[in-house]
Amino acid sequence: MAEGLDEAFNPETLVDVGASSKRGYFFLRSFLRFKGRVYAVNPNKSEIPELGVKVYPRVTDIPDKVDFVFIETPARTVPGIVEDCVKKGAKLVVIFTAGFSETGRREGIELEEKVKEIIKGSGTRVLGPNCLGLYNPRIGLAWRINLPLDPGDVAFISQSGGLANLVILYGYTRGLRFSKVVSFGNACDIGLEELLLYFKDDPETKVVSAYLEGVKSAEGLVDALLDVSLKKPIIMWKGGRSEDGARACASHTGSLAGSHRIWSAVFRQTGVVEVKTLEELVDTALTFSFLPPIQGNRVGSISISGGASVTISDLLSEAGFSIPLLDEETVKVIDENVRRVYPEGISVVNPVDVSAAYYNPDVVSTVIESMARDPNIDLIVFDLPVMYLAYSWRQSDAFRGEFIDALVKSGKKIIREGKPFAVVLSPVGDEALWAKLRDTLTKERIPIYPDMRRMCDALRNAKNYYAFLKRRKERGECRVAEAKVPLKPPRK
Repeated sequence: MAEGLDEAFNPETLVDVGASSKRGYFFLRSFLRFKGRVYAVNPNKSEIPELGVKVYPRVTDIPDKVDFVFIETPARTVPGIVEDCVKKGAKLVVIFTAGFSETGRREGIELEEKVKEIIKGSGTRVLGPNCLGLYNPRIGLAWRINLPLDPGDVAFISQSGGLANLVILYGYTRGLRFSKVVSFGNACDIGLEELLLYFKDDPETKVVSAYLEGVKSAEGLVDALLDVSLKKPIIMWKGGRSEDGARACASHTGSLAGSHRIWSAVFRQTGVVEVKTLEELVDTALTFSFLPPIQGNRVGSISISGGASVTISDLLSEAGFSIPLLDEETVKVIDENVRRVYPEGISVVNPVDVSAAYYNPDVVSTVIESMARDPNIDLIVFDLPVMYLAYSWRQSDAFRGEFIDALVKSGKKIIREGKPFAVVLSPVGDEALWAKLRDTLTKERIPIYPDMRRMCDALRNAKNYYAFLKRRKERGECRVAEAKVPLKPPRK
């Protein structure tokens, strides 16, 4: 499985078939950022002078090898174009066009079957129909002009092109960067199972995430999920959990959503992290991407408000974490160092409430690093509402710089040493300031979460995944086991 996809996903030439001024050359304009050679095909044009692109009547007329082809022509024309792609030896064809099996109509189904027959036995692979295809920022390959081109270590597999856009763009604002994103639509050729196995061995990918509506065949998928999750975390956002949602899946990509109860059982059995929203997917991916493994459930909690300390303690507890008493030596170090600059003192029982002592950046560093050394603590969280920072930051540029430096230096230090560190950064009170601090921290790979609940959910997801791996290792189950749960609904 996944044979030949690495070459297909790293093309040197790109061809846009059907580029048209009617759509303002929407896709072609973005493809011009591609680091390889770009060509266009349209039988009604010979060139696009405003873009400086030469146009050929057919794919077979291009006087160069053809690696990647993007088709945006009407459905009835697609089989003939795919046939030319096969003749030219194209490695990957993306069929953006809709109007195939997802319609449920005979003509659409027959067109899709014809495409499958044309590529059979060839070296040409197909994504789609009804998809956006491949986003590979490292080589400048993106289907929208506003998609960023700085690469990262998270892969995203999506049955929906629209949700692929949302994940990339929203993830970017949170500091998430992608190795590759694949929108596969109807999956007439390349589907979820093969993509999972590809990303399992992709050296650029640390975390695999996916949006799935359903599958046409579940054969081999459970084993693939387990095979991948034993090596890398898989985050799965499953659409069609409700009866209405399942019906929408069928009309969107022609997929069978199946029983959500069965899907959830499969995810638990294979160690897949199931999420229910865009925000939870990005929060969880950020946690896996930025942080070392969470090896325990004992949290060192820091806040600058007593009320927040109580709230976050409740939420952490509900998420399966504990907030133990700090070691006596930790209490002594924090107490002695903090009282030198803030005689009124702070609470050091865990959660540590630094109160107004946060005005001194040395306090921030001392508390974070002392708690990180505590043998009773597995990970550190810092609740930092922007509304408490806003006044001080406006009054003193020096304080702003010193505070950020202290937070970044200490946070990066303990992450580098293998202890997770996360920041809850609430935008309430000054959203502009929040955005600046968010961007600063995420640039340094310190994960931030906009509220306590979302942070707790993301940390819980990561903790449960690493606990799954630990249980498998302790039982000696490091290889793929035979699936215990089928993916088809039980008979009534």
